[in-house]
Amino acid sequence: MGTMMSEIKRRDLLILSTAAALSTVGQISAAAASQPGHGDPPGVGSSEQIAGAMHGLAGVRIPKQVTVLGTGASGCWAAFFAALSGVQEMLLLDASDVSDDDMGRTIFRPRDVGRPKAEATAEIISMFRPAVKARPVKRSVQPSDQDIYFGAVLFDGVDDKQLNAVLPAEAKKRNMIYTLGFFGGLGAGVTNEHFEDLNWTRGGETPVWPASAAFSGILQCYSAFVGQFSYFGNPTQHSMPTEAIVKRLKAAGPKLKLAL
Repeated sequence: MGTMMSEIKRRDLLILSTAAALSTVGQISAAAASQPGHGDPPGVGSSEQIAGAMHGLAGVRIPKQVTVLGTGASGCWAAFFAALSGVQEMLLLDASDVSDDDMGRTIFRPRDVGRPKAEATAEIISMFRPAVKARPVKRSVQPSDQDIYFGAVLFDGVDDKQLNAVLPAEAKKRNMIYTLGFFGGLGAGVTNEHFEDLNWTRGGETPVWPASAAFSGILQCYSAFVGQFSYFGNPTQHSMPTEAIVKRLKAAGPKLKLAL
């Protein structure tokens, strides 16, 4: 497990330190966009621009279309990072509205309280990636529903055990990658299967650090876009000695390019 965590780039872990500030950034972006002559030009954040910025990064496969089922504390982060990664179109499904206790673990802004979660998620994504087509749907999904599978990846962010149980197999039938993110306390995790003996609790019923929820979204994107894996833990418990880091960097040679 420690080896698995060490594979995740330090650059991406540092993203966690900005998690709690995203709402503020979103409000600043909205305020700027509302002023004449300000804001992003049309098309900024397109998949072509993102691909160019990645400079042909090997090992990453970004699909054009994905489904995010449940846009709460886990799903909203998966949707957000998927949009930043270059996904062009996504279906966002959630039956609930933003509540006050969502403020401590999501990308939502105070002004979103009372709005449908899927709608708020789509709007925030549009601030950072205007070219992404995020289609929000306020809807309760049943295990028998067949019209919820869109694109190449299914991000599962619902806390319905019956629904969680059928989604991996249904996604596989459609050649979709299935990934479920979860978190608790200072830990976050991801899996590509259903755990029959585990019971999820609703986000408002357990103490949560915003970066843990954000980390679950990052893990889901790694699993969906780089390679499927399972993990749960607190990243501070998987530290590497400096000597081990230097040894790994030297072993990687000139092919490994780091940036700050």
